[in-house]
Amino acid sequence: MGFLVNSFIEFPTAVFSPADISGLTLWLDSSEGVTKDGSNLVSQWDDQSGNSNNVVQATTANKPIWVDSTLNGLPVIRFDGTNDDLSKSTFTGGAISQAFYIFVVIKPAAGGSGAQYNWDHANGTRGWCYTLLSGGTDYFNYGCAIDVNIETLPTGYVQYTFLVSGASSDIRRDKTSVNSNNLGSSTINGFWLGSRHSSVQYGNPDIAEFLIYDSNIGDTDRDKVETYLADKYGL
Repeated sequence: MGFLVNSFIEFPTAVFSPADISGLTLWLDSSEGVTKDGSNLVSQWDDQSGNSNNVVQATTANKPIWVDSTLNGLPVIRFDGTNDDLSKSTFTGGAISQAFYIFVVIKPAAGGSGAQYNWDHANGTRGWCYTLLSGGTDYFNYGCAIDVNIETLPTGYVQYTFLVSGASSDIRRDKTSVNSNNLGSSTINGFWLGSRHSSVQYGNPDIAEFLIYDSNIGDTDRDKVETYLADKYGL
């Protein structure tokens, strides 16, 4: 006589990836695709989105450093605020129009003389960027000719989310909105980390991960990306 035994097969829960959401244009992860020398100086940081928007630096004196086991046991890319940057002059596929999303895990630039740039996007003579103005306690978000005071300067690692969508733009820190404002209609094309476009006005941020989506992915998918980054980096 045969016996029917009820059995349950447990399948592993799928692990979320930022690439699960359509529109991923740039994905830099300090744990993946980093080309560095024996001194951990970084010459290239490969885009994990599949779009080959890799950022590079050929000059040894201008290379940032890869620093292991820094944030929740994971590495960061550290810029010196003097002459370090990584860049790609134009995006694969050309300029990105609003609306778009940017996500970043960062310890922002802190002090120094003049504007301290965390990143910038070249677009004519002025790009869309994130910088600390001289004097120092407030971060500003530049969009075209618009300056927006984000908040008091954080002193440690944070997660920022930027929805860049004209008058409906929103800036979030650690999954909470800190500023809603009009960021104009500027597109972005080209990308600099650690400096203003064309490699001037440097900043000294640590950057762990950086993502750009070429559309408004909506609140549900935004929350998925924010949760992924928060869990990964212990934020």
